[in-house]
Amino acid sequence: MNIPLIVRKIIGTPILMYRMRAWTKFIDSTKNPQKIQNLKLKQILSEIDGSEFARKLSLHVNMPPEEFRQAIEVAGYERMRPWIDRVLKGDKEALFSRKSELLMFALTSGTTALSKHVPVTRTSFEEYRRSWTIWGCGVARDWPEIPNGGVLNFASTAMSHVSTRGIPIGSISGMLFRAMHYTMRFTNSVPPYISDVEDTERRLYLALRLALTRQDTRMLTTANPSTLISVAKRLNLWRDDLIRDISDGTLLNQNAYSDSILKQASSAIKTKHKNLAKRLEKDAKETLTPKIAWPVLQLLGVWTGGTLVSYLPEIMRLYGKDIQLRDHGLSASEARMTIPFNDQDASGVLNIDGAFFEFIPIADYDQKKRRALFPWELQVGEDYYIIISTCGGLIRYDISDVVRCTGFLNKTPCLKFLNKGSQIGNLTGEKLSAWQAITGVSKTVASRQLPSFEYSIMPKFDSSPHYVILIERDKISIIQEPLSFLQQVDQSWMSLNIEYADKRRSGRLTLPQILPVENGFFARLKVEKMKKQGGTFEQYKHPFFSVDQKLLDQISERPGLEELCS
Repeated sequence: MNIPLIVRKIIGTPILMYRMRAWTKFIDSTKNPQKIQNLKLKQILSEIDGSEFARKLSLHVNMPPEEFRQAIEVAGYERMRPWIDRVLKGDKEALFSRKSELLMFALTSGTTALSKHVPVTRTSFEEYRRSWTIWGCGVARDWPEIPNGGVLNFASTAMSHVSTRGIPIGSISGMLFRAMHYTMRFTNSVPPYISDVEDTERRLYLALRLALTRQDTRMLTTANPSTLISVAKRLNLWRDDLIRDISDGTLLNQNAYSDSILKQASSAIKTKHKNLAKRLEKDAKETLTPKIAWPVLQLLGVWTGGTLVSYLPEIMRLYGKDIQLRDHGLSASEARMTIPFNDQDASGVLNIDGAFFEFIPIADYDQKKRRALFPWELQVGEDYYIIISTCGGLIRYDISDVVRCTGFLNKTPCLKFLNKGSQIGNLTGEKLSAWQAITGVSKTVASRQLPSFEYSIMPKFDSSPHYVILIERDKISIIQEPLSFLQQVDQSWMSLNIEYADKRRSGRLTLPQILPVENGFFARLKVEKMKKQGGTFEQYKHPFFSVDQKLLDQISERPGLEELCS
């Protein structure tokens, strides 16, 4: 929606000032996290009050935190699955109170072959929306031009299907996009109905077709950095089609879209932008880059922490070294856990009003009796598993995320996501984490000034235990000096992990090796995983580190690869 700047300022300024109150209130809440958490626990328990689940465990609204922790053990999704399955079939009061309003199930991939259906209640949805308002206010504080310009949001499909009882199942990001207040929609470079296009490629093409006409776009935001890479590459891949459509007022493969989408997009599509098309054709003779597409682009809102750090060099190459990054924070379909307030920093303030939080020190996680700490009990520099209880019916839920306490805002901890708890290599007791492994490779790639490439690090069990780095065959030449590269990676891992260093010096671990795989291997892996485990392509995270021994076995057994795996 192209609205004149003066009109956007008249409408947007008072709205932004009103919404800034949420940011101020959040900052104030960090001064007394214990009070906020006690109130949050009461609200969470009220959402399940009277349910069969609550009665079975003797959970009640007024129980104090210590009694709550004694009543139920920490566990993952599989404990909740039978209860959630009953809700899916229409038995809401198996898990929720009669008063709770169930809006949807967020579909996400699970650690097993089965997808996870995360319940979203009215209360948990409003919590999620409020956290994004706070994040957005932080952006507006540092980038005052952005609220008056365009923001291009790439969201997943809001509703992919419905439950047997007619409850929507899809993406919470898509639902948030669709639920945006009408007064704020003028900031969007694309309209919310975009998220109704189920096919990923068609949705992206339509988004770019419409967004290119918003030359005031100052920010792109999406969860996964791989989406930003895909956007940049497809801008150029579809360059001629996009420029022709903009010039002629048309849409490529129009028949691939539903009548509903075409009806809503009709006015925007039919408007011809001859001068813009000429400018793009002139400036993008060789490559249509994001900076050419959106000349005033300033900021990318995207995950930057943990294993996703490997994408960052490629993003900087595609979007320009002057582009700034604002991390989304640690978030999942289950809850929003942190809210970052600084560019180029994956650390964020604990979303103290978004869930009831507990933390298990890394050293205690595998112990029979595990200590669970409150947020204000964390120590700077220490690593923890994060445990959440939510208004969406997840109680003392182990989301299997490892975080590091990086400091405090007032009395509330700031946290940085490191990796999933399952992403620990342990061939000989070295406990090499995904974060350590990927950091070692990333530093080596950067120091040798190599172009970015996809890879996957895996522990290999055999007579000489070692780690392998899977690289597609046509990317092997990028490495140039494989032995020297591996030696540098090895040294980096030793500097990051003293146990790994000890095992290497003693000979219990040998030098990592490169394992070539066929071209297109990672693209096929993505498709296979999505079919098997569910979730959306936007949620998919490339396995830069994996401990899945079955995957290595499949590679070794795949016909035609014997010469590569020798």
